[in-house]
Amino acid sequence: MARLQAHLAHGDTVALVSAAPLPPVAAIARHLGVPHAIGTRFATNAAGRYTGRVIPPPALDAHKWRLAQDYFAARGAPLDPAEGYAYADSITDLALLEAVAHPIAAFPDPALETVAHQRGWEILALNDTRTPFPEDYSPRMAAKPSPTRGGRLLPRAPTTLNPPRGEMNWGNCATPKG
Repeated sequence: MARLQAHLAHGDTVALVSAAPLPPVAAIARHLGVPHAIGTRFATNAAGRYTGRVIPPPALDAHKWRLAQDYFAARGAPLDPAEGYAYADSITDLALLEAVAHPIAAFPDPALETVAHQRGWEILALNDTRTPFPEDYSPRMAAKPSPTRGGRLLPRAPTTLNPPRGEMNWGNCATPKG
């Protein structure tokens, strides 16, 4: 939560990106003060009830990054992966992490932790007591997308933060102002 609050305080564009259905993703985003939510969309019938059919593509794997790109492009704020941050906790978010300049494995599953170690990515753990950002953090550094089980995207205004596994599965994006 400290990093999320820091991105918001810096004026970064923040989005919650998750494979979960969009309505609960949007509700969680509102609760956290995150202005943008991206999730899996489901079809409804004429009475407004969910049919159980996913409206493609689901916000999974590589689709998360594409959906985040499309979402912000439609709002005139395309994502810049060279300036983005992404936070994720699952190997299923690998494509999202690979798409940004600042991938961060947050409370990663064993497979993602292995990849993060191999690639020299930052890893956040439950016992991490560091400050929210490196001392040399600048909002101009921030930019990237976020994935399903806890990916975050921060493209020149996107960043992603993940809660400890078991609390909820979510991802978000934050983009710095300036």
